[in-house]
Amino acid sequence: EKYIQTCTSDYGSCCAENDTSMLVDDYILEYTPIPEEVHLEWDSFVTKLESCSMCDRHEEIRHVWERLRTYEPELLRNFEEFVTNVVQESERIQMEYDTVLKRKSETYDKERQRLLEDMDNHLLMEKENLRRSIKDQLKQEYNKKLQAKERELTELQQQKHELEERLEKSEHDKITQQSSTINRLERKLES
Repeated sequence: EKYIQTCTSDYGSCCAENDTSMLVDDYILEYTPIPEEVHLEWDSFVTKLESCSMCDRHEEIRHVWERLRTYEPELLRNFEEFVTNVVQESERIQMEYDTVLKRKSETYDKERQRLLEDMDNHLLMEKENLRRSIKDQLKQEYNKKLQAKERELTELQQQKHELEERLEKSEHDKITQQSSTINRLERKLES
């Protein structure tokens, strides 16, 4: 596009749309409408380029081409080659740009995929760590409760044992007392 702008700006003074004359070697030449065959030739030239929208200044290039064809035909082929080269270079640059863009897009997609896989793996590891942590925490709580219940059981067994001893002592004391009472009664009866 830079080449085209340079070209058209050099010829810009002679191809303004409202200008109907052209200064050539200090002579003003009146602009006459271009015949239909010239338009067909232009269309053929543009078709060869396979790009009708070469740049924003398409009409200016067309006017330069028409003027060269009319007033300086010996430069027309050079101009056509120049425009063809510019268009081809532009297409080559565009293809390179598209290739680089495609590679960057593929690299981005691969990197994104790798990051997603890393995140998935990290999440799975965190989930497993959390599951293990919860399991360990529940196990610790269960063990604490189990130990508390075992202490309660031990205390209850100790209380039972103490009660059994008291009961046994109480029964023994009662039997001893009854035995003493019976012995006294027997002595009384004997006397």
